[in-house]
Amino acid sequence: MRIINLCQRSPEWLAWRAQGVSASQAAAILGRSPFQTAWNLWAVRVGLLPEPDLSNNFFVQRGVQFEDQARQGYESRHDELVLPACAEHGGHPVLRASFDGINSAGEPVELKVPWQQVYQKVLAEKERSAAYQYYWVQVQFQMAVADSASGWLVFDPCHASAGAIDFQIPRDQAFIESELIPRCLEFWELLVQKKEPAKDPARDFFVPEGAQAVAWGNLAQRYRHLDHQQARLAKMAKRVAEEMKTVQGGLVEMMGDWVLAEQDGIKVTRYRQSSVNSAGMLAELVPEIPAEVRARHTKTDWRVRLTVAKARDKTALTPSAEKPRRTRKLRAA
Repeated sequence: MRIINLCQRSPEWLAWRAQGVSASQAAAILGRSPFQTAWNLWAVRVGLLPEPDLSNNFFVQRGVQFEDQARQGYESRHDELVLPACAEHGGHPVLRASFDGINSAGEPVELKVPWQQVYQKVLAEKERSAAYQYYWVQVQFQMAVADSASGWLVFDPCHASAGAIDFQIPRDQAFIESELIPRCLEFWELLVQKKEPAKDPARDFFVPEGAQAVAWGNLAQRYRHLDHQQARLAKMAKRVAEEMKTVQGGLVEMMGDWVLAEQDGIKVTRYRQSSVNSAGMLAELVPEIPAEVRARHTKTDWRVRLTVAKARDKTALTPSAEKPRRTRKLRAA
């Protein structure tokens, strides 16, 4: 392990991290991250996608805010002095780790300040929890850089009502040699050569090429035009609907107590529609509900249905001049 004298989160530290593969990126490279794929990480690193802005991320900022408290808690529980450090792998300098702490035994200590939901899952599921499985890869990477036999993963919510959960993780040499280091070095070569890794069709972006890119561009342009047109028509439809409602109100007001009207191709039918306050009714008497209870919780409102006649009916007669027609009686609520 080669210690690098840098202050974490400084501009110099950011530049140093950009020249290698860091422990926090290992899970994504190996396809074990629920947050990022290898291709997405590669695209961010080569500049195809913007770097995620974590400055306003509550969970990230909370971790930064309470990191010192979590470190002091570990020191108190284990009677240790833990110092933050930056280091490179002795045989592969592009593999780099920024340790939250290194204890007196040379073991990396990774500190997490989880939100309540994550903490409860870790507390209940221990090594089977998703958070443990995800950060386990990061700690294995740190052990590879530190050349240590074990490392620590600490979940400390930094809250008086919830104690820290410390995991001492043994080094998995087979995993480090056969999967972790080879895959991370391969990813670094893809970065250097600007050659994209395989994509995950379920999580990564489809990017058309060649003739497909031209066809996509044409379809995208057409869709944008239609989207704009739809928005314009929707706005117009809203205005028309509001005006129709006003006109309908005028017709209904003109009818007074009349229930039916038909004139100049417009038919108006007023009807009652009841709604039942089931919650109130059931709360008063369950499971048998007498009629008087139902009546107390039944609300009746007037509803209006307005029908526009088809083109051939534009010369509709007034109701008094029409032939008698069968009508359905309105049922009183």
